[in-house]
Amino acid sequence: MGGGHYLANRGIYFQNRLSLGEYKVIGRNKGNRIKALGLNLRQGLVHKFRKYLDDEEAFQIATALIFGYRTTMSTDTLQTFSNTGTIHVLSVSGMHVGIVFLLLLWLLQQVKGNHVLHITRTVLLLLAIWSYTILTGMAPSILRAAIMLSFFLITRLLRREVNILNTLAASAFLLLLFQPNMLFDIGFQLSYSAVLGIVFLFPLYKRIAPYTDGRFSHHIWDSIGISLSAQTSTAPLSLFYFGQFPNYFLIANVLVVLPVTIIMYVGLVLMFLPFDSINIWLGHVLQWLVKYMFLMLKFLDKLPYSTWTGIVLSPIMVFVSLTMLLTLTYAFQWKSKNAMYFSLFILLIFVVIFNYQQHLKLTYKGFRVYNTGKDITLAFIKRNKVTVISSFDSLNTRALKYSIYRDLSRFSNWNRSGYHKLISDDSLRVNYLIQKSDLIIQIMEHATLQVLPTDVLIVRKNSKWNFVDNVKLITPKIVLFDGTNSDHNIQVWQHQLDSLAIPHYSIKNNFAYVWDKELL
Repeated sequence: MGGGHYLANRGIYFQNRLSLGEYKVIGRNKGNRIKALGLNLRQGLVHKFRKYLDDEEAFQIATALIFGYRTTMSTDTLQTFSNTGTIHVLSVSGMHVGIVFLLLLWLLQQVKGNHVLHITRTVLLLLAIWSYTILTGMAPSILRAAIMLSFFLITRLLRREVNILNTLAASAFLLLLFQPNMLFDIGFQLSYSAVLGIVFLFPLYKRIAPYTDGRFSHHIWDSIGISLSAQTSTAPLSLFYFGQFPNYFLIANVLVVLPVTIIMYVGLVLMFLPFDSINIWLGHVLQWLVKYMFLMLKFLDKLPYSTWTGIVLSPIMVFVSLTMLLTLTYAFQWKSKNAMYFSLFILLIFVVIFNYQQHLKLTYKGFRVYNTGKDITLAFIKRNKVTVISSFDSLNTRALKYSIYRDLSRFSNWNRSGYHKLISDDSLRVNYLIQKSDLIIQIMEHATLQVLPTDVLIVRKNSKWNFVDNVKLITPKIVLFDGTNSDHNIQVWQHQLDSLAIPHYSIKNNFAYVWDKELL
């Protein structure tokens, strides 16, 4: 998903770069007051956890896991959770709400009473669930869980039958009613896909699970079944958005279930307990649990073939794979031979499309200029080899990786990509000449260009000096404008280039400019 689409789905349609003194604050605290209250309260609790957890890594993981606070989390830590398929534990979701709900339900059920007490208990549970939802920032995944639990509690209070699919659909309807753009949110899509997978696939898994009489074995096999169901249903979307699949997700998720549950309970006690002497002890326990859990995940992440990368599904392949999954589920659920044959036919289509696209990627040659804000980023792709040239500090800089990883990992293993750093500074203007094979690129930040035939001219930093004269001297095949130029200057230059019959393209509000093999 390009940066422009991502921001537009959140109600941000225009961007501008302003220097100090070019703007004025005209108001504060004009947003959602309830959400602001929750975030302020969360910030206070984060400071409290900072006091009792002296290990920085443990603090980052604990606050992300309990509050959904990931602002301070390092890229390496996030990558470990992502590579092991446990990133969901850092995104406060249904699992977290469920843990809080089960604890409160158990505590309140210890008090027996009449119908009035039952109503009071339901109201307290609803208040607790929504307080925790607001506290953690009201992400789509936790909103889904909070709404579904609210429907469950109200339905039980009214002594009506609970239908999980109706509850799921009603929660999605309410969320989209108030915020339609949430449909395009990755968290929203993955959350609902995971729940649908558990609803449809988990019962099928339970039929074949080798259950024994022991209660512990039931919990283990149920954890495996839930993890398999959720991962299977979300795999197509995960490969579409992130281009990687955690091969040891099953082991990782089974191993973290117990530690995460205990961490949540210890963290909740630490949140509310005012006694410093006990909180110090709780902080040590919480820190040890987090470090033990993360140590297991780091061990799994370092194992050979821990992550399957470079498989980015196209939209049509996502549709085909989800259709295949639905027909297979239908075939097993209702023992339909026709559905089974149809699903196998869809599988054949998937394999053909997948292999054809893989062949295209392995033989692809091209060149890209990415929209990475004030920084320069170019990539050369030639038959499974990728070379990146950029002004970022390294290939694994968080902002750079976020911008180009999904696109480039389709063509080559990310860790085997070549990288060359360009020196760039806001206060300096430097021209660059880049030659790769038979492609010549000039990056123009000030007046003087090298006079030679140029394939691509990239104009930056509002470099207006003798623009038309420079263009006539080098006769580029195409001129690109990046995000460091103003809209006014881009429009002026575009008119001038039109009069010279020279193609042009602005990447300021686009993901990238792609120069394919056919144009080389």
